[in-house]
Amino acid sequence: MNMKKVVNIENPLNEKTDELIKKSLRKNRVIEIFGKCVIEYEGRASSHLGLGDRLILLKPDGTLLVHTKNQREPVNWQPPGSRHYCKTKDQKLVVISKRKSPEEKLVIEFFDVFSISSLDLVDEEELELNRSEEEMGDLLVEKPWIIEKGFSVIKREKETELGYIDLFGEDDRGNKVIIELKRKRISLSAVSQLKRYYDSLKNKYTNLRGLIVGPSVSEKSKNLLNEHGLEFVKLKPEACELGTDLTEYIDN
Repeated sequence: MNMKKVVNIENPLNEKTDELIKKSLRKNRVIEIFGKCVIEYEGRASSHLGLGDRLILLKPDGTLLVHTKNQREPVNWQPPGSRHYCKTKDQKLVVISKRKSPEEKLVIEFFDVFSISSLDLVDEEELELNRSEEEMGDLLVEKPWIIEKGFSVIKREKETELGYIDLFGEDDRGNKVIIELKRKRISLSAVSQLKRYYDSLKNKYTNLRGLIVGPSVSEKSKNLLNEHGLEFVKLKPEACELGTDLTEYIDN
């Protein structure tokens, strides 16, 4: 059986059910089973869940989740590291999930199966929690050396004819510095915004620098910064909730 990105079977309580689940387990696919089942658990405690319609998710890392129509949290689950098995018994589908340490066993006996989906998920990204630009500003006011040694903040939310600059400060050579904070990857529009602020103040201050602070910058944005004589400082928003060891989150 060639495995597509998504394989669906409706009303599949037959030999195809067993075949699909076993092959999906071998291929490290996510399996979704919707059916009428009874669930028994033995481990650190024991539990019984009577007959009802449930949605079951089996994941390649060993996670198993049992969902009902209510509540956000699963009513039963097995953690990553568990091993999943299936078999047919008396014209019923039985899914078993075992964990060795501590020893746990979850047995799901399906009396009817309405649908099964086998999903080939490719997702190598990790969730990035983006802190707010206000929190980034708080951090830089408290630790201005993150920008560079000798930098000091003069004013937050400095008003200009075009709007408010996030931070206005001075470096150790007496140059005035305007700073825009971005919690996401620096875009061309963000660079253009900084350039407009810079142009609005360059006649007022003879020595003026423009910096944009964020977690990363695209190549095109970096080239545009260089073209305008503006600068980029790396600061990942995650640093806002850390202590003094910020080396992993800054680059200067």
